[in-house]
Amino acid sequence: MPSERTANMDESNREAKKTELTGEPRGFGLLALTLSVSLAIVVLGYIRYSPPAPLSEVDASATEFSAERADAILKILVGDGIPHPAGSEHIKIVRQRIVELLEEWGYDAVKQETQHRLLRKADAEQIPLVNVMARLPGRESGPATMLASHYDARTGPGASDDGVGTAALLEIARMMKSSPQQRNDVIFLITDGEEKGLLGADKFVEQHPWAKDVGVVINLEARGTTGPSLMFETSEDSRWLIELFARAVDRPMATSLFYEIYKFLPNDTDFTIFRRAGMQGYNFAYIGDVKNYHTLDDNYENADRGSLQHHGQNSWTLIRELVEMDLTNTPKGKAVYFDVFGWFLVWWPEAWSLFLSGISTLALLSTVLIRRRRCELARGSLFTAILMVLLTLLLTAATVWLLGTAFSMDQRFENAWIESPVPVELACWFAAIGCAVLLVHVLPPLRNAQSTWNASLLVWCVFALLTSLGLAGASYLFLVPTVIASFVGLLLGWSKGNAFQVALFAFAASTSFIWLPNEMLFYDAVGFKMKIGMAIRIAIVVSAFLPILSATGTRDRAVFGWLTFGGFLACVVAAIFLNPIN
Repeated sequence: MPSERTANMDESNREAKKTELTGEPRGFGLLALTLSVSLAIVVLGYIRYSPPAPLSEVDASATEFSAERADAILKILVGDGIPHPAGSEHIKIVRQRIVELLEEWGYDAVKQETQHRLLRKADAEQIPLVNVMARLPGRESGPATMLASHYDARTGPGASDDGVGTAALLEIARMMKSSPQQRNDVIFLITDGEEKGLLGADKFVEQHPWAKDVGVVINLEARGTTGPSLMFETSEDSRWLIELFARAVDRPMATSLFYEIYKFLPNDTDFTIFRRAGMQGYNFAYIGDVKNYHTLDDNYENADRGSLQHHGQNSWTLIRELVEMDLTNTPKGKAVYFDVFGWFLVWWPEAWSLFLSGISTLALLSTVLIRRRRCELARGSLFTAILMVLLTLLLTAATVWLLGTAFSMDQRFENAWIESPVPVELACWFAAIGCAVLLVHVLPPLRNAQSTWNASLLVWCVFALLTSLGLAGASYLFLVPTVIASFVGLLLGWSKGNAFQVALFAFAASTSFIWLPNEMLFYDAVGFKMKIGMAIRIAIVVSAFLPILSATGTRDRAVFGWLTFGGFLACVVAAIFLNPIN
């Protein structure tokens, strides 16, 4: 009969073997570490994706863009707070202010006078349109660089949409007039009728002779009253534009994901017309406090001077590069890109995405084979784990969607952009995490950390492949975590014991690094009107944390589940109290 000491040793050996095969630690230290890193990424993203400090006239040299100087122009244009839609009496006053400023700086202000017949059900409205433009000749003949904005507003004073863009354009026009002559011509175009359907830009492209001279365009827009200036759209051949943007801009904030989202939104800008006409270039906008968009609150007082600084700084930096470039035969090819907290831009040719997807999948399959040969992965367990991961994705997404639907049934949350969105967002995240914890608790296949890691990462590899083929601008969201995690897993494939915890951490942390910094920007872009998009996004991120939940002890996982439930309830209560019925 075995002694008590021998029995204890056998039990210890079984627990050690279980730890080696499943990667299960004694506590939730790995989970706590990963969540702490993820929270730090969210906080850093919130800090970094705030507008830069505006430069005063004293702090900025003559060759630096100053928000204070541009703000003086903005006040002249829209400081009276009077709406000026296309065809109104007040837009004539705003137009005259623009013309006087250009002429004061020595430009010949050109007015393209045209009109548009706006058809409606009951009547047909004839809208007079007047584009204002100026041209600064260069040293050589060749394609011109164009800086564009619009000066009409919809329902409010239009201080941000698009007074800030116009003020930045005019300040750059003033700066360039006093600078040494550049190589290429520069066209400054301020369109009318953008809010009525991009009418002024359309008339410029169709009717004005300068349009055929444009080689590249920078368009300035806004869909809110604050936030960083985001480069959210380029022309078709984006590779050379992104290479220049990454090299020249000090605080680049851009991702190829922005345009993939933008395509599904009911919004267009003048850049849409320029792009269709074959012009290459950049489209910039800021989107914070979108609740002020197209309202009377889009006024001079609410316009963020930091946003004005970033808008003008980006445009000024790029235009100084473009006016000295040969724009006759620009390179072909697309790019996939994203910025790292606005510090620098990471990019690669679009064709590389499929290659990166393939090598990450091969690295993962090699890890699976290594573990299988060492009898550390049971036959059939991977297939079962894949089914469980897909089930978890489906149920967590459904949970978030149902919660979002429940919120929208309350009058407080009828609008896509509410007064205090953070508690609602956190409630959705807590609901998804809680659902994942529950599923790991009740589904035994999900409690094997290695099988769950293999399955989750393989599902992500499929997503990487699919986006590389059909939604390339979003492919980096899956490629970066899969490449990092699969190669870490391969390097650790011959290791035993808790070394595999590094692979679990690499998967979840790299997912947080790519997906979470833009959390607030995602809300600013789509609000709560795209519930299914928000649900899928949260479910995908949570799936990268499944292996760590699997590797957490049963008791610790239960404690974490109750904490998550408590956080969910607290966020629901906070959302109700912080968003009163108007």
